[in-house]
Amino acid sequence: MSKQKKPQKKSQNSTANLPQTAIQNNFNINIPIDVNAINELAKSDKELAHRVLNIYEVQVQHAIESDHRILSIEEQNIANETNEIPYIRKYLFRGQILAYVTSIGGMLLSAFFGYIGMENAAISSLVIVVGTLAISFLKKNNR
Repeated sequence: MSKQKKPQKKSQNSTANLPQTAIQNNFNINIPIDVNAINELAKSDKELAHRVLNIYEVQVQHAIESDHRILSIEEQNIANETNEIPYIRKYLFRGQILAYVTSIGGMLLSAFFGYIGMENAAISSLVIVVGTLAISFLKKNNR
């Protein structure tokens, strides 16, 4: 007599062994359907098996509709960001010009204070400009 091998039970959720950060559910159709159990149920009560299948169909349809809503929201966000890029560049450029004007103005003010003999005011003005630049560079390096 030959030995019959029992079929190995596979995990219903193949992503159970993966870390949560490695799982990406763009389409969230992870509804486990036990076909053998539904077949057994259909042998005894076809109406109940049909109702169970209808429940699965409703769940899958709901998951698909939810994914479509999420994707449409993402598409709208991308379109909004694309439309805002020219304005972001415009105001970023204005901010850079204002920063240059402020820096040059601070250095000119420091030179003026040094010229009229107010060394402490000249040093303070120069320290403010250099300190602001140093803080700006430190923030950029920490990102």
